[in-house]
Amino acid sequence: MASVDTISAGIDRVQGLEVDTIDRWEHGAVTGWAGRVVEQLRRIAALEANWDGEGALPVSPAAIQRAVQLVAILILSAVRWSPHVNPTRSGGIQFEWETDRGYLEVEIEPDGAVTAFLVDGTTGAEREVQLSDLRPVQALLDLVREVHRA
Repeated sequence: MASVDTISAGIDRVQGLEVDTIDRWEHGAVTGWAGRVVEQLRRIAALEANWDGEGALPVSPAAIQRAVQLVAILILSAVRWSPHVNPTRSGGIQFEWETDRGYLEVEIEPDGAVTAFLVDGTTGAEREVQLSDLRPVQALLDLVREVHRA
């Protein structure tokens, strides 16, 4: 697992110009679960208005940018669990991880704001965390690991 300093340095790169859009990631450059997620994000980014036939908004560029940043941070942090990724009707993106140990949903709003919602599979306890950006990434990574704890 990468150190917090390495992750912080990576976040600086990620939130800079190196991977600020999905177009900067070449097809096939990222493999494994991350490659699948990047390809999902490409498809999601191409959705037009009313993609669900019920008036859904297209996913905003800010949400796509934040999602790309999240994937890069997960890669830098050696997270090995693949999320389910879906567009939201409001123009955002939702990442989900689910095991018998718990459920984690990370929703990226159209303006790029991030909210994480965790349900403990053992106790049923629920927790919501608002993240103004991805800077407090350790809290987010802890939530991902909590859902997948041994």
